[in-house]
Amino acid sequence: IPPTAAAAAQDTLGGAVGVAAHLPAPLAGALLDGAHLAFVHGLHLVAGISAIIAITGAIVAVLALRHVPAGAQSAEPADVAATHETVTFIEFDNQEACNAA
Repeated sequence: IPPTAAAAAQDTLGGAVGVAAHLPAPLAGALLDGAHLAFVHGLHLVAGISAIIAITGAIVAVLALRHVPAGAQSAEPADVAATHETVTFIEFDNQEACNAA
């Protein structure tokens, strides 16, 4: 296998498939088997690492929130009217909406 083809086959699964298309059948089969095995191994490794990170995050969340009561909410300010803005709604009927467009 030429060095450039070997580099392409090592970089990506698509590169390996492309190189295998130009090889004799026994060599192409061996290349595709190896590429498939490497891809699946990498996929399993990333899935395992992701599971460890997710479990660690869940444990950290449980430990950080264990003292917070289940129904706890932030307290509303005493003067609720002063903290909210006034909103005005303007209604149009269908005829006015069509004329505006």
